[in-house]
Amino acid sequence: MPSCIGNVWGATGGAATGGAATGRASAMFNVVRQLGGAVGVAVLTTAIVLVGPLHLVAGHEVANLTAYRVAFLVAAAICLCGVACSLAIRDADAAGTMPGRRGQDLTDPAPAPSAAA
Repeated sequence: MPSCIGNVWGATGGAATGGAATGRASAMFNVVRQLGGAVGVAVLTTAIVLVGPLHLVAGHEVANLTAYRVAFLVAAAICLCGVACSLAIRDADAAGTMPGRRGQDLTDPAPAPSAAA
């Protein structure tokens, strides 16, 4: 889940930095991304271990596909949390970080292209 939050931060807050703060913002983004990946792997591994990765079939150990299905469902739930976080960002709040839109009101339509004579 933190990886999803890190991607949202990188797309919004990271774009607003400039100049001397870009290096620190890049480092922070990479730290959040790495931590998110580590936490995500730990959560999915925990889901597999809780269900049980192996079971016996005719005296032989085989992979328990239910455990992996549960892990994929957990991953889907984490992704939906990331989508919910990204949908919570209003366009007006992020407009200042979009190239070419600084100070432009989002309610105004885009200027019509002028006809070349």
